[in-house]
Amino acid sequence: MAYFSKIKLNEEVFSLIYGKGKVSFVLKKELRIAGFYALEVTFESNKKINYTVQGYPNWCSKSHTNDVQTLFCKHDIDVNEIHFEPIEECLDFYKIKKLLKKDKLEMRCPSGIWRATELCPKNLVQELLTEKNTHLFRKKI
Repeated sequence: MAYFSKIKLNEEVFSLIYGKGKVSFVLKKELRIAGFYALEVTFESNKKINYTVQGYPNWCSKSHTNDVQTLFCKHDIDVNEIHFEPIEECLDFYKIKKLLKKDKLEMRCPSGIWRATELCPKNLVQELLTEKNTHLFRKKI
C-alpha cells in the first residue's frame, strides 16, 4: 500500500522542500494510475505541487536516481532530526558554482531545511543562483 493511498482533502502535510501545506486535491482511487500524480498540495506560500501516492513531487522524474519521498503526513515527521541551523559564513558565487558541479552543495529550502541541491527542484536552485542569494547555500556537511 502506498503512503498516501488513504489521503483526504484538507489533510495537513509537511514537505521537506516547501514546509507546511494542506492537500487541496485528491484523485479518486479508481482513476489513479501507478506512478502518476494523485494529489495536489497547497503550501503556506500559495505554491501548488502535485505528488504521487508515494509522496514523489512533480519535479522528479523516473529517469533520475534522486527520486525520493519529500512529502509526509504532518504527524509522521520528526523535525528535531533535521538540520535547520544557520550558516556561519557565506560562500562566494564562484565557490557555490564549483561545489554545485561536484554535487557537494546544500541549499536552504523554503521549509528552512538544509538539503542537497541534487535533491531539490532544479528551477528553485537556478532561481536562487540567478538572484545571487549566496546566504542560502553551504558546503555539504
